[in-house]
Amino acid sequence: MSEGVSTGNAVVLNYNNLSFSAQKGIAKEKNKLSLAINNALLELSNLVLKDSRQIAEIDKMILSDEVLKAELFYEIEYNGASAVNACNVVFDKYVNAIKESPSTYLKERYLDILDVKKRLLNNLSQRKITTNINDNFILVIEEVFPSLIIDFKEKLKGVICKVCGYTSHAAILCRALGIPCVVVSDFNIHTNDKVIIDTSKNLVILNPIEVEIKRYMEASHFNDDKSYMVGHQGYRFLCNVSSNYEIKKYFDYDFDGIGLYRTEFIFMSSNHILNVDEQQAIYQEAARLMKDKTICFRTYDISDDKKFDYIDCSAEGVCNYYLNPLVFETQIKALVMANKYNNIKIMFPMIREVSDFIKLKKWVLDIKSKLNDNSKIEIGMVLETKEALANIKEFSMVDFITIGTNDLTKELYNIARNTNVDYTVFLDDLLNKLTNVVDFCSINSIPLSICGELAAIEEITKKLINIKITDFSVNTPNIKHLYSAINDLKK
Repeated sequence: MSEGVSTGNAVVLNYNNLSFSAQKGIAKEKNKLSLAINNALLELSNLVLKDSRQIAEIDKMILSDEVLKAELFYEIEYNGASAVNACNVVFDKYVNAIKESPSTYLKERYLDILDVKKRLLNNLSQRKITTNINDNFILVIEEVFPSLIIDFKEKLKGVICKVCGYTSHAAILCRALGIPCVVVSDFNIHTNDKVIIDTSKNLVILNPIEVEIKRYMEASHFNDDKSYMVGHQGYRFLCNVSSNYEIKKYFDYDFDGIGLYRTEFIFMSSNHILNVDEQQAIYQEAARLMKDKTICFRTYDISDDKKFDYIDCSAEGVCNYYLNPLVFETQIKALVMANKYNNIKIMFPMIREVSDFIKLKKWVLDIKSKLNDNSKIEIGMVLETKEALANIKEFSMVDFITIGTNDLTKELYNIARNTNVDYTVFLDDLLNKLTNVVDFCSINSIPLSICGELAAIEEITKKLINIKITDFSVNTPNIKHLYSAINDLKK
């Protein structure tokens, strides 16, 4: 769910251990519920983390919904339920309905509904789950909710859970905050057990020996001392981000620009189609933060694990732009208007045919013309389909290419995303195919970079450098792998 290495003592949280008083009469239960709702709204209003405010607004909308509140109070007044039972009955009804949805995206949203329920139950409990934990810790829990990440963010070193969707708000927050998060089928961990999380090796080590603890503590502080940063002349290190909050981490490292801004996560943090002004404000702030360095925005990318319930997501890849032309035009207008510093680049995902790229590029240029915009915006593509790879020589008109290894390997070798695979099985064939791309870009003077999981695996990075790839775009914690690979090659 979120990459990284972390060590710490486990704190096991179980919402089943909350303690509730018995039903004390309709008036008292209704008052108790009203107070719990008001306290929950106050907690959400006091959130200071910028990205969490977007999530908080959604939770506040749920808690403020008059139909929901009417159902809760109906259970108390007419069915004799306690405030707690009313929450269980009403929220579980909505959760079960969402779970039945065929949409992967909606299924993962049920955790957000449950999060609101858990926040209410916590306020109704006589023994609340609090943040009174002194040391940095690794959270162990059945289902992880955004509120826990937000409340514990200053002390949270990692998360181990049984349920968490990749596009859930909890996972998005973990990635934004650089908190390693892993999903396991089962765990037998107790509070104060020592735990190590190593996502690069798909490991959770319980009660490790001292030698392992020391080694992993050094690894988990790798980013803090930055001793690995000894220069990368001749190479461009770019950063992958999903929000403006993540850009702030960019400045802690020697990155040369933002190689991939995943704009769909902005859409996923909203419950409505963002208008031009709303999007422009986000993109322009990002461009301002980058100043004289480039920032490459990928137009929103819809797939099986990333969907929005407020637009038609039935198509694949760029076909969604044809299906939702107003949404695409709104995003492009916002990006063009945000380019006040002439450092914005735009790239399209999942291009299969050269005709698609030509049509989309013309679409962007027509929008620029209508806006009387004279700024310079480079327009490129993510190379991540087998069709585009096979016909790479047709794409001489692109301004730049970024190789997206996640989807490309999935298509070429039938490998599912987010699964543990033996990359050595297909690596030689992939490198041979990518050599053709490198040669094509070199002949046509097209800037080339690579992003995706493979770009952050040290041994593969070395092989990519050997075929003359020099620009790498990775998530912030993975910059250490780039430095380590280059330093080894220099020896």
